[in-house]
Amino acid sequence: MRSTHEKISFGAFLIIVAIGLMALIGWLSGELHLAGLMNKFIPMAPATSVSFILIGIVSIYRLFNNKRPILSKIILYGILLFVSIIFFDSLTGYFIGIEQHLGLPKGLINDLPVGLISPVTSALLLTSLVSLLLITHKHAQSRKLSIFLSTAGLFIAFIFDLGYLYGTPLLYGKSLIPPAWNTSLAFSILFLGILFGFGRNEMPLKLFNGESVRARLMRGFLPVSLLIIIISGWIDTIIMRLYNDHVMVAATVTLISLFVLGIILLNLARKIGNDIDRIFESRDRTENALRISEMKYRNLIERLPDAVYRSTHEGKFMEVNPAMVKILGYESQKELLAIDIKNQLYFTPEDRERLVIDSGPEKLNIFRMKKKDGTEVWIEGHGWHLKDEEGRILFHEGILRDVTERKRTELQLQEYSDELHELNATKDKFFSIIAHDLKGPFMGIVGFSEILKDEAGQLDIETIQEYAGQIYATSKNTYHLLEDLLDWARIQQSRMPFQPDSVILHKIVNDEIGLMVQKATGKMISVINHIPEDLFISADEYMIKTVLRNLISNALKFTSTHGVVEIKAESRPDELEISVKDSGVGIRKEDIGKIFQIGSNHTSRGTDNEIGTGLGLILCKEFVEKHEGRIWVESVEGKGSEFKFTIPVLSQTGYSIQPLE
Repeated sequence: MRSTHEKISFGAFLIIVAIGLMALIGWLSGELHLAGLMNKFIPMAPATSVSFILIGIVSIYRLFNNKRPILSKIILYGILLFVSIIFFDSLTGYFIGIEQHLGLPKGLINDLPVGLISPVTSALLLTSLVSLLLITHKHAQSRKLSIFLSTAGLFIAFIFDLGYLYGTPLLYGKSLIPPAWNTSLAFSILFLGILFGFGRNEMPLKLFNGESVRARLMRGFLPVSLLIIIISGWIDTIIMRLYNDHVMVAATVTLISLFVLGIILLNLARKIGNDIDRIFESRDRTENALRISEMKYRNLIERLPDAVYRSTHEGKFMEVNPAMVKILGYESQKELLAIDIKNQLYFTPEDRERLVIDSGPEKLNIFRMKKKDGTEVWIEGHGWHLKDEEGRILFHEGILRDVTERKRTELQLQEYSDELHELNATKDKFFSIIAHDLKGPFMGIVGFSEILKDEAGQLDIETIQEYAGQIYATSKNTYHLLEDLLDWARIQQSRMPFQPDSVILHKIVNDEIGLMVQKATGKMISVINHIPEDLFISADEYMIKTVLRNLISNALKFTSTHGVVEIKAESRPDELEISVKDSGVGIRKEDIGKIFQIGSNHTSRGTDNEIGTGLGLILCKEFVEKHEGRIWVESVEGKGSEFKFTIPVLSQTGYSIQPLE
């Protein structure tokens, strides 16, 4: 459906075509009063009438069809070229005579040449053509220039219309050819059509659009004012022709003007009064609705159990509800409004940007906030910021809920889950050791014992000694495994006492090396104790011996013949670092993270195909952590490993490193 502006523009362009056709018919039929509206007025030139017909048709086409503007542009540029030559001819005085060459008529009426386009007409035609070519351009500046040209053209054409209306047409009696009356009228209608059709959202028509008081006054007052001017001029002309009485003309025009003006003012006063009454009524209704809405909002916010806030981007609260005050442990809203949000509400200033501002109304975050007393409260909430049209942050808003109890429950459940996972892994490891690592050695012992029992009389002494040695070695290893297993079980049940005492570290290491001399000698491995003899520590001797025994045993197990195992200690301000380094096979990177985990079941055979359970390193970790230390490994596959653990100098257990006196 076409808009009112488009309908007005369409009607204007049709009138242009009709005026042009009437003038053209007048010239073709020899009835010049049709070409000039009256015999005493100059008729519209034939070239002007043809130009109006083409411009009107092209304008209608461009108004309702912008898909193929090529043909319309060709027509407009053709007319523009033709008119430009005529304008150049009249402006410079260089006679080209393009109209005469085309065979267009020329004659004299009242000693004035007629039938040719006048300079004023050619200037207005150029203005209208340029406006039509620019008005549909994509660039805003082009459209603004077109609107300006159309407005200026309308003003000039209207001046000529008033001249004819008041009986004093401009330029008559001069050598310069004036525009015909129907030409100036056609130009007024043409420029109005351009403005209504293509510039309705631009100045000056923009002043008339909408339902504002200004627009309604412009629509009501300006057209009627123009009508008064036109009617006054028309009456003035008629009376002067009939009576030639200036006094009567002045009185009549004054009375009619006052009467019409009074009617206009009364009508405007009524409209303005009604508009003002409606504005006041609307304002009262709006204010009342706002009061009710604000009251509902306040009641809702005040009673809401969740916290609601608004704050500045710099970090000051603008508004908080009572729930916010209660959740954060403050005495009043005034006290909470005075705090610095970034430094007093968050544990780190970056939390505000990271957790609240970068989220949004649709995103839910759970994070910590700091209460007045410094304790933490877990918050679940939405936070967002509001911006102005230029993208600047105006303020922050959010809704928060206290989920501290829920979060603590979740953390407790996670802790229980981890403990349960650890217990399950411990149970699985325990059953695995019982099923394989204890059962296997006992089967070997039973087998060799059965052979000795049944065939002792038939075996020589060397064979008996060999079998007895195998039984002894297997029993000893199984005994150590059983000791580790029992220690581990007591640790898990918190039944192993922790008894730190002053022990000489060098002596403990030598004792453990002495227990493994046979194993080291058999593989021709050098075991070197680099720990100073004058260094002793306050620690649980049994646990430290167990840690060292397992680490040295593992080093011998995974070191090839002629290798080296070194034990060192490095004193630091707050801890002693003890290391057991070997030149063995090393550990793969992907296995390093598994060796201290109870649930990994990571074991491997030694260089002489020795087997293990993986329990020893797990037990080492438990005993080191009892001393509040750390244990880790640094290893390169194929080059060896270095196991390190620390014993703190000072701790709540009171053990320390001291020189030997």
